[in-house]
Amino acid sequence: MEIRITQLDDTTHRAAKILAAHLGVSLNKFLCDAIHHECLRVAHQRGLTELVIHEIEKPAGTKARKPVLSKVKGPARP
Repeated sequence: MEIRITQLDDTTHRAAKILAAHLGVSLNKFLCDAIHHECLRVAHQRGLTELVIHEIEKPAGTKARKPVLSKVKGPARP
């Protein structure tokens, strides 16, 4: 999975780069892992039992599309 994040706050971006370097991974991988972990944490808090996240491929000549939550199992949101 690849998620490209632009226009991050400079301080946040710098901190992410430092953490990624410290962990020995690319900034992109670090951000993907962090986003995935946060999605799982929130899903767990809400009592969801399954969470599938995927990214729609960018069709040629169009703007990139955002990651999409494709499947959720568990209680409905309050």
